Amino acid sequence: MKKKASIIILTAILIASFYNEIYSQAAYRFNPNHNKVIAANGLNMRSKPNTKSTKLVNIPYGEKVHIIHKDHYGMDTVYTIKTETQEHAVYGYWQKVQYKEYSGYVHSAFLTYSQHNWDKAVPNINEDYVLLMPGYHCASPIYNANEYFWYGFYQEQVGYGEEAKKPYRKMIEVEFINVPDEYSGMGTIVKEDKDLRFIIGTKKILNEGHLENILERQFFNYIDQENIELDSTIAAEGKLSIVKNEEPIHGYFDTEFFYLTEGKTTQLLNPMSQKYRIKMRQSFIQGDFDGDGKPDYIFGHGEDDYRMALYLSSLAGEEELILLVSILARGSCC
Repeated sequence: MKKKASIIILTAILIASFYNEIYSQAAYRFNPNHNKVIAANGLNMRSKPNTKSTKLVNIPYGEKVHIIHKDHYGMDTVYTIKTETQEHAVYGYWQKVQYKEYSGYVHSAFLTYSQHNWDKAVPNINEDYVLLMPGYHCASPIYNANEYFWYGFYQEQVGYGEEAKKPYRKMIEVEFINVPDEYSGMGTIVKEDKDLRFIIGTKKILNEGHLENILERQFFNYIDQENIELDSTIAAEGKLSIVKNEEPIHGYFDTEFFYLTEGKTTQLLNPMSQKYRIKMRQSFIQGDFDGDGKPDYIFGHGEDDYRMALYLSSLAGEEELILLVSILARGSCC
């Protein structure tokens, strides 16, 4: 009986090893531009492809390495990050790289692409403020964790238009990893992630504590492919309005212009230019995020580009109500 059990266990181990090897080979995609270090405390280069070998040098955040060989040197889970709601395995591939005069092995979980290409379309964003969503994304919303004060915005889940239960803002620590998931491998990990809605990184310190409210609002309702209308509660407040564009460019979202009004000031929310078109998705989040006593907004932009955008009232110009400060590109599969 013991012999039979041993055979079953050995068979299971062999099968698991076989499938791990298949997954390892199938999921690995060599990219020479996947070379920017994202480890907040720097990335250790090792003499061999494992964490127990000699450390040759610590490569600082933001530095680039040259990947010597297109093949990897083994798939490995280096450790596990435990949060309040789940466990995140930090796994990936050992790659042989060159950094300055050093040559050795680094782990791919702490490497990503060198550029945030979507930043280039809109000037002066993702600098003093950045917006992040916890979890994994198809794009690479990864920043230097040491350059920002990170604040988590927490609330129990509520329905559209309902006031959040005990919403609060708290300074947190953020860790970035890149695991070889086929669809969404870029991870924004926060250990205190229970009821965490979103994250704002800022160059200045904000007050911690309870907020008056964080509302998730229904922006408009679909009628058909040709028409949309504002949610009745938004329309009743008179803060948002839609104006029909009689000469649409193309795409049915481009046929409507959305305006935000406070007192005598009205601001267009979805301008269009040759470089970038801001579209509007169905819902948005409203609240005083930076503590200036005025409402700020997170609007969903687009249906095809899957972007979330942070607008702050404290930075608005004389003829503005809010200013676009950050765009989070989440990727088309998220």
